[in-house]
Amino acid sequence: EQGLIVVNITNPSNPQSLGAVSNTSNYLLENLDLNGNTLAVCAHTDGVLLYDISNPSNPQYSSTIPTNNSWTVVISGIYAYIADEDKILLVDISNIHSPVFVGEIQTTNAVKGLAIDSGLLYVALGSDGVDVYNINDPENPQYLDNYNTTTMANRIAPFNGKLAVADWDDVEVLEFNGTTLELAAFKNTGNRTMGIAAKNNFIYSAEWASV
Repeated sequence: EQGLIVVNITNPSNPQSLGAVSNTSNYLLENLDLNGNTLAVCAHTDGVLLYDISNPSNPQYSSTIPTNNSWTVVISGIYAYIADEDKILLVDISNIHSPVFVGEIQTTNAVKGLAIDSGLLYVALGSDGVDVYNINDPENPQYLDNYNTTTMANRIAPFNGKLAVADWDDVEVLEFNGTTLELAAFKNTGNRTMGIAAKNNFIYSAEWASV
């Protein structure tokens, strides 16, 4: 177990590992996100670790946001949205040395993935599909709709106004039309889809032993 690893990808064809960040090898790390000079790392029952990455090659620990079991995190502006079992915690991290709890969203199932795009917060809820919220007023999120995917919504990735969903037995693409969250496309990959990334018109699906 090496903990949080820093990799230099200045040359994408030849990434260079810069080693582990000190004092992270004992954590069970799950997911992370960054915005500007702030890096947030989920460490399950040990909370969310915040780092200053002003010097990207040498992250500096700043503080910890306590959680019951943080699974994933996404940062938007001065806020961190944290999946903590069946809740989404909203935390003001404008001062990463002293994060402030703002509120929470109760969900119908354990949160597996979070994504933000164009003022919308998407929430992957496993067997309960995907919820979408309006967060133009971050401290007063408004529930908009749910789409119940075919199996188990896990990781999610927004692109071109749509949302790619790793749904265990396939990849589903959802689109919010202003009123409802609808299925725009799907692809049965034939493998167990565990993770997802998307950019422009391309979706990358992590499926056990292949991509």
